[in-house]
Amino acid sequence: MTALNATSLKPAAQQAMSYLIREMSGPGALLLPLRLFLAVGWLRAMIEKAIIPGWWDGQALTVWLLAHLCNSPRFPGNAL
Repeated sequence: MTALNATSLKPAAQQAMSYLIREMSGPGALLLPLRLFLAVGWLRAMIEKAIIPGWWDGQALTVWLLAHLCNSPRFPGNAL
């Protein structure tokens, strides 16, 4: 398997590769696992809701909100 070199990549891919290298060399690189974990969680939740038809017409959201509002604890000064 041959290694990628910068001259064989297209300009957009070169820009993406240089951006990745620049980002991975900075202090924010330590947050990459956390960022990936959050991204996967958001994508999973999005796919889960896209599959259920009730989320498209709002019925599932209404049921979820009513179930959680009716069972939520009441605190002094809570307007709900």
